[in-house]
Amino acid sequence: MPRRDARRYKWRSALIVAMVGLPVLLLTSGITLLATSDISMAESIPYVMGSAQARISDNGGGRMAQSPDGRSSRSTQGGAPALAVPGFAVGSAWTTDKVQKVTDGRVIQTSNATMRVTLGDRRPFMPVLRIDARDPLARGMTDLVSGRWASTPSEIVVTEAGITKGLPSGGTLTIAGPGGKSRRLTVVGVATGLTEYGQLPFLVALPALDTAGLDQTESGAPAFLVGRTAPLTWSDVRRMNNYGLLVQSRQVFLNPPPVTELDSKVAQTVVPYQNGNDLVLLIAAIGLFIETTLLAGPAFAVSAARQRRSLALAASNGAEARQLRRYVLGQAVVLGFVSAAVTVVAGVLLTFAGLTWWPPLRDV
Repeated sequence: MPRRDARRYKWRSALIVAMVGLPVLLLTSGITLLATSDISMAESIPYVMGSAQARISDNGGGRMAQSPDGRSSRSTQGGAPALAVPGFAVGSAWTTDKVQKVTDGRVIQTSNATMRVTLGDRRPFMPVLRIDARDPLARGMTDLVSGRWASTPSEIVVTEAGITKGLPSGGTLTIAGPGGKSRRLTVVGVATGLTEYGQLPFLVALPALDTAGLDQTESGAPAFLVGRTAPLTWSDVRRMNNYGLLVQSRQVFLNPPPVTELDSKVAQTVVPYQNGNDLVLLIAAIGLFIETTLLAGPAFAVSAARQRRSLALAASNGAEARQLRRYVLGQAVVLGFVSAAVTVVAGVLLTFAGLTWWPPLRDV
């Protein structure tokens, strides 16, 4: 009977489904988006280091200790100076040759920065991934969709996310060059890509592109991708920490060391961060349950009020109170289950569809 009445009174059923289903849809989408943004270390390997064995950057200090993912670090041994690299001046900037000396691997440079571009009357800053994408080590950080990769500093590649922001998919692109003068670059391809922290770059350019038009923040400092046959183990990472290098190793990302092997103060920052993500998901799930419960009551009260005449007729014909309660509860179960089930599935599917077809959503 509840199923029959639900089909018979379509608008009343639709009202209940909307009151129960819409909050479930929104909260399910939010939880799904949060869960998909919480990427594991192993899942983050492609956009952190591409196909390389490691991504290495200068920590800007002396000897240090770091977390396995490289997000947390601290100076050690009372701020003792970093070890010197044989054949290079003490305190000299890190270059591909200097990193190669320490790692015994093939090294290429990369960085994340922002570039001022001209789009009609606007001159916004756009994030740019600076890397020689022709190198196999870059595979995974950015992938070509059409055209070709930039082969000279006067060429540039636009990403699909950049096109949604108004960047051209071909022709030329005007940027701010040396001394604030305009400079034209030729757009030679369209690509996809992610930066170190999962953000969407709008442009991909060679590291040799004149830096006068770029704004490099601390997070956009040069980094180095290391390619070699042997993996960089946790002991290798700790050894390179003594040179003042922050190391994100493929081997360590896949097989992180136990917390007991971490520096005690660094370990204190790693565990709360991991627990914090679980807590956010738990709070979101509890919020979903509470809000749905609070809205379900009024929804079914409206349904019962609209059925007052039908219930009165049933009672006058000998229906007992428990039978009437069972009837109303049956409708609640049918409509509640259908609306919750449908909107949970819809919320998950819509979120994944948005992540697939609308690139900026990945940057949330």
